Amino acid sequence: MSLKKKFLEIHQLALFATFEPSKTNETYLDLINFLKDKDDSLTQIEYYNLLELQFYLALISCRDEVAKVTLDRIIDKFGDEDSERIAVLKIKYLSATSSEEDAALNYIESRKGKNEIHILKSTIALNKNKNNSKDDYVVLLKGLLEVTPLDVEVISELGEYYYQLGHFDKAIFTLQDILLVQPFNHLTFARLGEIYNAIYKRDPKAKDATHQLIQSQKHFSRSIELCSNFVRGWSGLYISSKELKTHKVDKNKLANYDKLYKLSRDKLKEIIDLKTATNKDLEYASKILQSF
Repeated sequence: MSLKKKFLEIHQLALFATFEPSKTNETYLDLINFLKDKDDSLTQIEYYNLLELQFYLALISCRDEVAKVTLDRIIDKFGDEDSERIAVLKIKYLSATSSEEDAALNYIESRKGKNEIHILKSTIALNKNKNNSKDDYVVLLKGLLEVTPLDVEVISELGEYYYQLGHFDKAIFTLQDILLVQPFNHLTFARLGEIYNAIYKRDPKAKDATHQLIQSQKHFSRSIELCSNFVRGWSGLYISSKELKTHKVDKNKLANYDKLYKLSRDKLKEIIDLKTATNKDLEYASKILQSF
């Protein structure tokens, strides 16, 4: 994958939000050097998308002055009066750097009446940090879904919040809605596999424990069908299949679980040996094989 494609993918999928600090710093420095070289194949849209990525990486890595300069360059090009996208960047900057506690909320208040979904999302996110009522945050997210029912970002946030509260069944029910919009989302299938596994681990002796583990295995299996080199999916399949081998099931099912266990184990070893994943994923795969 070319550097250009790599950076654009990081921007488009917001992968920077999942980076470790060292990865954030490494990506930031690589991006700075890439933009300095001024790749002739970059379109104007791609260039400003990468400037936006530079802004986020700078902000996350506490390079506040760089973030401000980058934001100003984007504003100089597109203005900020009617741009919802730039408004979101300003909100991110204010919430991260302003010494005034309500600076971001005050800015949002100044833009009321523009019917901007992203602004509404930012308001809800800021209220999550300020408001101790868990029920109120759930109500805010549900209200936003009434306005934009197919918004995967909001569905995911609600599902993950249910998970944090320990409402695993509600988390599963909510996250399944993502698959109605994106039926080939391997990340969601893997996340569902993880939550089913969490239900199992919460009470391994429950009557439906084996069923929960089977559901976990099925969702992990689907995730690797959609993305054949997906370390998280293979790891989940390895763990769930190995655990199912200890359950009382008929011989045919047991043989199938053993087959999937060996398949996932061998695939993880192959990924590690051939180094066909990121360093973080390679470390994770090694840890899984050593721990289970």
